[in-house]
Order: sequence, then C-alpha cells, then structure tokens
Amino acid sequence: MSLYFAETNDESTIDLFRKRLIYLGLVTRDNPKHVVNFHIGEKFMYGRVNQLNVPIIIVSPSMLGGLKSFNANLGQQKNFYANAFVVDAFHDLVKQYRYSAYNGKIATGDEFLSELQIYKAFENPNDLYNQQILGYGIALKKLFQQSQTNVANFHEFVDHLILTLEQSVYRTPFTQAAFVKSRYCPMNASGFAIEIADLDPINDAEKMQKFIESPNWEYFVNICNQFGFMIDQFVPWRIVADIDSEGMNKYASAYGATTTGKILDMMYTPVHRQNYKAFKQILLNLYNEVKREFAQSETCTRWQERNEIIQTGDIVTPTSYTLEELSAAYSDQYFLKLYCKIRFLEEESQFKDFEKTILIDECQDMSRSQGTMAAVDYFERIINKPFDYMGSMSYIKKQVLAQTAEEQEEQGIPVSDTDDFSGY
Repeated sequence: MSLYFAETNDESTIDLFRKRLIYLGLVTRDNPKHVVNFHIGEKFMYGRVNQLNVPIIIVSPSMLGGLKSFNANLGQQKNFYANAFVVDAFHDLVKQYRYSAYNGKIATGDEFLSELQIYKAFENPNDLYNQQILGYGIALKKLFQQSQTNVANFHEFVDHLILTLEQSVYRTPFTQAAFVKSRYCPMNASGFAIEIADLDPINDAEKMQKFIESPNWEYFVNICNQFGFMIDQFVPWRIVADIDSEGMNKYASAYGATTTGKILDMMYTPVHRQNYKAFKQILLNLYNEVKREFAQSETCTRWQERNEIIQTGDIVTPTSYTLEELSAAYSDQYFLKLYCKIRFLEEESQFKDFEKTILIDECQDMSRSQGTMAAVDYFERIINKPFDYMGSMSYIKKQVLAQTAEEQEEQGIPVSDTDDFSGY
C-alpha cells in the first residue's frame, strides 16, 4: 500500500481524504488553469447542459458538427468518435506531438505519453439511457413480484410507479434529461472527451507514476493547452475540449460555430425533446413488463383522468394497449402532467407544492395553445434554472411564446388571436 497516494477505496475515510489532498496538491502545483476538477460545481455539468442549463446531447452524425471518426491508427483496434471539431483538433495535436518526438523533445519508452493512442472517446448517451430504462424494467418487475403488486390497467400501474419513484428516482434518474445530468452518464457522452489510457481512476499512485511524474507530463500539459484541451485532475489521461478557448474555437469555427453559444446551439440539442416523444412508449413498455396474466383490481384516485372503471377486488385480465390505444385512453394533458411530476421528483429544486401546481397548470395551458413540445421546453427551462424559479417563470414563458409566434410568422402561419401573451 502506498504511503502517500490512494490505490483503492478500501482505506479509511481519513486516510483517503489525506492522500487525495496530497495528490491534488501535486497535480495542481504549478496551477495550470486548464487542469480542471470536473467533479465539483458547474464543471460537473460541462458538456451536459447548454447556456440555459437545459440538458443536451450531440446531434446525429449527418448534421453539421456531428460525430466524426478518428484516424484508424489512433485507436486500440477500434473505431472511436467525437465531435467533429474535437477530432480535428486532436489530429493536429497528435501531429505536433509526433513531430516533437522526432526532434527529441519527448522521452521515448513512456507507456502512454511517448505516443498518444485513444482508449476511449464518445459514448452514445441514447444507448446508455436505454440500458438505464431496461434496468428499471427489470427492477420494477422484481419489485412488483416481491410485493405481490397487481395492476389491472395503465392507471393503476402509474400510481404504483409514482410511489416507487418517490423513493428511488432522486438517486436513480428515470427521464433522459435527469440521466444526462447524473453520474450515471459519463463525461464521454458529450463528444468532448478523449482518453489516452485505460487505467483505474481510483488509483492515485498509478496516476502519479504513469502521468504526473512522467518526463513527458509537462510537455503534454502545455500542448493540450495550446490546442484547446483541458485535462481532468482526477483522470489525467482524459482530455476535454475547452469550447471557450481560443485554440479550440479555431477548429469549431470551421463548422460555422464561432462562439460557445453557437457550438451548443448548432451541434447539440435539448435531450428532453426526443425523450418526451418516446415517453408514452417507455411507460407502455414498463407496464407490459410488470402486468400479469390476471390481477385483482384496485381503486386509485391519485390521478383524476381515469378511463377504466372497475370495482375493487374484481379478478380481471389486465388491459392490453397498443401505443395508439394508450394515446386514445389517456390524454396528452395526462402524460404532460405525469412527465412534470416525475421531473419534479428527480430534481433537487426549491419549488414549493403550490409552485409546482402553478407551473404544471401553466404548462397544460401552454400545451393547448402552443403545442405540447413548447410546454415541455418551457417546463425544462424553468426546472433546470439553478435559482429564482418563480421570478423566471413569467419571463421565460413570454420568451417561449414570442419565439413560437415568430417561427409561425416565418412559416406563413397566422398567429391566433387567442394567443394573447399578456394573459400569462
């Protein structure tokens, strides 16, 4: 066991704390600003949220500034991807690195810092989230079986689901918006990160030996700064594109993204938009996972929009639905309210109960006049704000409605007289 550096998490809390302080002191001793702690404060959300704090994911590869593959010789027998401008910057960094090695500026024989190789890059956040939901299905089925919970219809399932999520969802996110902001979603899902080693991030002793104490470490730190990459303090083999840096902006501008805002607007999209479109199907899949062949019905009054009326205690065959049948049985307002309720459970917000009611009512009003997605956009912009919730609600609503009206005018769609912004 190392005297000064942590190697596992099996040591005492005080020893781990002391050793991690020693490690941090050494890795930041020259105070390079681009060697960053991504585990605290707003840096944890870097690449996960846009400038409005709304969770985002990279757009599809076919769109401007989407994913791009690295040169095949840089990967460990595997194709890796990242945001297009990040790939371009890394390719140029590697060229400069090899040139410096040729001229003797870099020591040979270093396992990771003599020649740069990619061990990990982009991880698809959609695939990761789908795994999360599959896990939810397995866990819910087991929980329903253990508690002998039977559901006769979708409404009864939702009641039990909400009771379950009230206990678990803050720790284990349900929606993709919450998932992207959680520790279940790695930095690599942003398309900004590249890893040039496959070491254990817990082992500080190994980090010191193979990176911080490497004769090539100083050069590596400097060249990362030159090309616009930050270095993760706790994972020094992980470099992350700094979209605020001059070095990285040069590469992003080649795709028309000349500012941080444009990078996030052009190359990323709010994740809730795709997730909400799949929301009904996700819930239907979970319902089909937990419902049994026969069920003893319950009378539940938690949600008022109920279509199946049956007597308590009846032995029934649980209702089966297609997606179209589910949509016909339960209104858009029902699903919007359910989505908002789950999102409130997931977020560490300061909303009071009456404020939640007001916001949900406003979203439902907006969905009737402006469409459901405009209402979900509005809700996510409010719930993801880190402060001043109530003071922001009317301001953001006016922005959303005004933007919708402007888009309608551009498309030649007349704005209805009923869309009176002053009424909100």
